[in-house]
Parts: sequence; structure tokens; C-alpha cells
Amino acid sequence: MAQPLAKLAPQLKHYFQQRGYRLHAVSADGAEVTFQGQVAASPWMAAFLFALAVATTTAIALVLMVLFPNGGILAFGLVGLTPIAPWFYWRGAQRLETVKLSLQPHGIGTQVTLEGHRDELITFEDTVLRA
Repeated sequence: MAQPLAKLAPQLKHYFQQRGYRLHAVSADGAEVTFQGQVAASPWMAAFLFALAVATTTAIALVLMVLFPNGGILAFGLVGLTPIAPWFYWRGAQRLETVKLSLQPHGIGTQVTLEGHRDELITFEDTVLRA
């Protein structure tokens, strides 16, 4: 990025705040900034996991029905356990995410070093660097 540090820093701060991060810490010299944000669970992923759980338990119930004709129908009770899958996902998917941003003057521009979750780095590259 061939932008001066004074212009780039507020733009990056604005970008991360739009993505749901808040400023957590700034180094003494101001060259390293840490942002933190709560990553929420995806309702679409929870619905997808629920659908997969229903399909899987139904398939298992059908197999059990063929194997055990007398009482195999009781295996369809497994379908009642399917709401557990999205519940486990929802509980574990919400987490605190940290992104460290280091800005160093480099020639006429600024060198940006970013540490964080792979998905956040990909989104940053697609949104900021390729814009």
C-alpha cells in the first residue's frame, strides 16, 4: 500500500470497526494495534447441521428397521435427538477473535502486517487490498 501512515491508520481502524471489532490495545509507539471482536455463530450453518442430523438419523433408523423388523420402528426416536447438533454448534461457535495490526513506515508508503484468523485475513485481502 503506497499510502502514508497518517492516512492509512484511520481507514484500517474504520474497516475493523465496521466488521464488529473494537480497539483493544495500542503499543506505546502506536505501531501495533490489537482489535477484538465477538464472532457470532451462523444461523445458516446451524440450520444446515440440523438438516444433516435429521437426514443421518433417518438413514440410521431405516437401516435399523431393516435389520430389526420387530421394534425397528422405535429407531425413529433418534430423530428426536437432532436438535442437539445445532445446539452444540451454537454454543461452541461464538468466540472472541483477536486481530493484531502492525503498521511500519516503508519508503513512501506503509507496510501492513496482519495477524488473525485465516478467514479474517482472506476477507481483509479481498476487501482492502484488492479494492
